[in-house]
Amino acid sequence: MAEKKKVVVAAGANFTGRELIKNYLLTEYPDAIVNFVDILPEKEFIQAAQGAEVVLSQHQKMSERIYEALPELRAFCAIGIGFNAADVPAATRHGVIVTNVPDYCTDEVASHTVALILAMQRGLYKQVPWIKDGHWDIKAIIPRRRFKDSTVGLFGFGGIARNVARKLSGFEVNIIACDPYVSPEQAAEYNAQMVEWGELIEHSDILSLHAPLLPSTKGKLNEEALRRMKPHAYVVNCARGELIDREALYKALTENWIAGAALDVVYNEPVPDEFDKKLIALPNVWATGHSAFYSVEAYDELMRKAANEAGRALRGEKPRCCVNKDVLAHIKWFAE
Repeated sequence: MAEKKKVVVAAGANFTGRELIKNYLLTEYPDAIVNFVDILPEKEFIQAAQGAEVVLSQHQKMSERIYEALPELRAFCAIGIGFNAADVPAATRHGVIVTNVPDYCTDEVASHTVALILAMQRGLYKQVPWIKDGHWDIKAIIPRRRFKDSTVGLFGFGGIARNVARKLSGFEVNIIACDPYVSPEQAAEYNAQMVEWGELIEHSDILSLHAPLLPSTKGKLNEEALRRMKPHAYVVNCARGELIDREALYKALTENWIAGAALDVVYNEPVPDEFDKKLIALPNVWATGHSAFYSVEAYDELMRKAANEAGRALRGEKPRCCVNKDVLAHIKWFAE
């Protein structure tokens, strides 16, 4: 019989994958003791996670103190693409592997992004409630520009953004992108032109955000940038809420610097705070509740792949998708 090992899944009250991820975890390591906890403050989480060898979560904020207090912890497995909650430098200092699932919902997020682009550009966010309110005319969407020949700007040009570019190719739009790690030749394969940030915000009729959340990208879309955008432009964000300075966005939307915004993510996740709610309530905002990632197939793949990374850590195997690869050379519990 294998050794009993504790796994902690830290998820909010709205987490719907409890049974699914538990079944996958027990398939990976039948003797795992799987404990589910809420997203907790530091002190409470330390108490709940004592003895854990693996933590799986998307939003549980880790810290130096938490890693110090959990000496048996082998891995923090992010249940998603993003791993900002992990505090990767602290994890690395304490010899804890951080993993993520980078490729489970590329098509879903790209499709959702295109849907939001079309919904904003065609005025559906105005027209649908207008019609439901008893009207039957086009007054709510006047004036409206033709989508063909408009310019869609993509901030970040990784897998999802490239999928967006591919899906948009049939609409005969101009696609520009800003990403320091992508060459013009790579972008050209997707009919996109690489530009600098200033050109991106000034020329985009629709600006769609796809960058990871890094110190260099946090709050990138700030007041100065929003003031430089076209007054008829829209912002679409299916990436990370913190890419946008939300106070500046609120001013931009209420003072008509830009036409509107479609937001699948907000600043305070997993539960929007009062300012997020005020932003969402604006008439020129469409919000979709962090659902861009979802399909039955994608959700199953996410739970399976996150559990697989946890299982590999429990069995002493190297991870498939390791964020902090520098730590691997110092791990002593890898099986021979």
